[in-house]
Amino acid sequence: PSNRPSDKVEVVEFFWYTCPHCKSFEKHLGPWLTTKPDYVEFRQVPAVFGDLPPEGKIPDDADYGRMPLAKAYYTAFALDVLDKVHIPIFKAIYVRHRNLKSQDKLRDLFFKNGVSKKHFDSVYEGFWVDSQIRNAKAMTEEYGLTGVPVLFINGKENRYRLTSEKADGYPNLMKILNYLIDKEHQLIDADKANDTNDTPATAQ
Repeated sequence: PSNRPSDKVEVVEFFWYTCPHCKSFEKHLGPWLTTKPDYVEFRQVPAVFGDLPPEGKIPDDADYGRMPLAKAYYTAFALDVLDKVHIPIFKAIYVRHRNLKSQDKLRDLFFKNGVSKKHFDSVYEGFWVDSQIRNAKAMTEEYGLTGVPVLFINGKENRYRLTSEKADGYPNLMKILNYLIDKEHQLIDADKANDTNDTPATAQ
C-alpha cells in the first residue's frame, strides 16, 4: 500500500537482484535518480511471488530461494547503505558470477562495504525486515505483477504501468517515464489550483 504524499508523483519499480533485465535497467535508472525532480517520490520493491508463512519468521528458502536477496535490500535500506551495496550486489552476481542466496555470503559483502557483521545480522534477522518483505508480497499481489522490472506511476489502479517491452527499450522507457511524470505533476498542480478556487473567502 502506498503512503505517497498527495503533492508527489510516485514511481515504484519492482525488481529482483537475480533478474538480468533489472541489472541492465540500473544503467538507465541510476543517472535518472540523480536528476529527477524533487516532486518525484521513487522507491524500489523486491517482488515476492512465492508463498510466505502466515506468521513468524520468514525462512531464507522462501520465494524460490530469492528471499536472502530481498532481505538484503531492506537490510541495506535500514542501515542507510543502499548506495554502497546495491550495485555491488548486482556486480557480484553478474560480473563475478557469485551465488549470494545466503545470509553468510551477503554478510561478507556488506562487511566489505563497511557494515559490521553483528550489525548486519541484527537487522537482517529482525522484525522490521520481515515486515517489509510481507508488505512487498502484498504489493506484488495488489499490483498484479507477472514479471520484472516494471514501473508504476502513481499507483496500481488509476495510472501507468511501464516495461521495456512496451516502451521498445530502456532509453525510450525513460523518455516515456519523464513524460508521464510531467503529465501527472500538471494534474496535481491543477487539482491544487481547483482546491484553492473552491475555498470560500473569509468574511471580513
